Amino acid sequence: RHEGRMVFSVSTIIYLSLLSLELASFKSQVFAGTPDPANYPKLEVAPPSYEPWNKRFLGGDLPPHGTEANLWRDQIQCRNSHSWALTYDDGPSEFTPRVLNALGEHNFKATFFVIGSMVVRNPKYIQDVYAAGHEIGIHTWSHPQMTQISDEQIVAEIYWTVKAIQEAIGVVPKLFRPPYGDIDERVRTILKRMGLTIINWNQDSGDALGATDVVERFKHWSSTGHPGGILSLEHDRFNASSAQAVPAMSIVAASTYKTVKMSECIGQTKIYDSELMTGNGHVAPFFESTSPSVIVSVSASINASATMTQTAAMSSSQVPAKLSSTTESLAGLPAATNPSKNDALTSCKSWSLSAMMILFATCAELVYGW
Repeated sequence: RHEGRMVFSVSTIIYLSLLSLELASFKSQVFAGTPDPANYPKLEVAPPSYEPWNKRFLGGDLPPHGTEANLWRDQIQCRNSHSWALTYDDGPSEFTPRVLNALGEHNFKATFFVIGSMVVRNPKYIQDVYAAGHEIGIHTWSHPQMTQISDEQIVAEIYWTVKAIQEAIGVVPKLFRPPYGDIDERVRTILKRMGLTIINWNQDSGDALGATDVVERFKHWSSTGHPGGILSLEHDRFNASSAQAVPAMSIVAASTYKTVKMSECIGQTKIYDSELMTGNGHVAPFFESTSPSVIVSVSASINASATMTQTAAMSSSQVPAKLSSTTESLAGLPAATNPSKNDALTSCKSWSLSAMMILFATCAELVYGW
């Protein structure tokens, strides 16, 4: 105090100024794990085409529209006949926690094939699923019949879903399940160029069509067996389907089957891969701001898309444009190109600098009486 008035030291003033700046910076940060709907297409509506990815994956010869399904070419069973792979489609939703709790009670691990627009709507639920040790797969953005849409639309359905998943939980899945199990050689070729593993099923609970006998179906499967184990299809999107999942798990627990995640079911240990979207083995580049011309409407016909001549793979030097000015990357990139890591690093450096300046000011006050 000086003559009855409070006198603030230089160190105190510096400290308060820096603290105000840091709090303002801290408040303005948008943390990973919360996809902003403003940066995405309308939810559950066919998304816009993304031209950079069209150039990467749609060049060269593609099978024509309407080819055979050939489901035997995809994963429809487990490697071990005593395995039971529980899978859930169409979430995450408000009913996903019910399924998660039931899985946790039995210490089961499952695989969730998520819809991109549902991830944007319910990011917390996919975070809960991932944090609980379950595996995540891709189930498109708007749940279309894949054989009925154009090549560009196929790519867009994957792009927007991968973008949402990566932003919510930081990984890029390699597992893909086509809605309705609908696939043909054209769709399969495009997905394979992206490095995706296609997963269908060999046992359908029927819950998506309103079946109320899911428990009875589980009892039948567990008693009759299957040479490829059981790869069952259920849904966590709605109240009725998720409610039946709870008692059905008791049947699985009482059976002689071992519950497994998809990675163990098919013997694929690498189910997340930041490089899978490059199509050529190079590390995927991060996305920078885009011009309006990059986002184009989905207007190309299926016949037109089949005649595209762009190169399928993109060289590592090419950097695709991005929807908005916010920065994104694919998980697993070096820190220099991973924005979420850069944000944390920048914040850490900023706070460290502030601490050093406060320490300097304090020492100056003690030594020189500032």
